[in-house]
Amino acid sequence: SSAYLMGYKIGLITNGTLLEKLLHPEHLSWLRISANSLDYNMEIFIPKLKPDAYLGFSYCFDYEGDSTVDTLLKIKNLAIKHNARYVRVVPNCIGNVEKRHQKIKDIVEKLGQPLFYQEKRKDVFANCLIGYLKPFLNAD
Repeated sequence: SSAYLMGYKIGLITNGTLLEKLLHPEHLSWLRISANSLDYNMEIFIPKLKPDAYLGFSYCFDYEGDSTVDTLLKIKNLAIKHNARYVRVVPNCIGNVEKRHQKIKDIVEKLGQPLFYQEKRKDVFANCLIGYLKPFLNAD
C-alpha cells in the first residue's frame, strides 16, 4: 500500500491460494497467477482488479506428473472468463526438457489463445545473467 501511494506500479506473482486475503487488489498494475494448484483440485480466487490492470496465468506442465489437458482447458476457461491477457505454459525444468518441448508445444497450439508455450532452453544464451538480476520482495 505504501509503495502504491508513493507512485510505484505494483505487480504480484502468486500461486493464487491466498488471494482472497489480499488487502488492496485495486493497487495492482498486474497480477500473474501460477495455476498449478488446479492440478490438485484447488480453487483459485480471482480478485477484482482495476480496469487497466493486466491479469495473466502461468502453468508448469509436468508431462510425466500431474498435468493434464483437462487442467489446461480449465485454466484457459478461467482466463477467458476473467479477461486474462495470456496463459504462459512452460515445461517442468527437471529432467530432459528438450524431449518434451514438442509434445507440450503441440498441445498448447491445439488449445489456442490465450495460451502460449515458452520453451526453457539452456543452450540459447550461455552468457545471459538475467537470473542473477531477478529482484523480489519477501515477507521476511
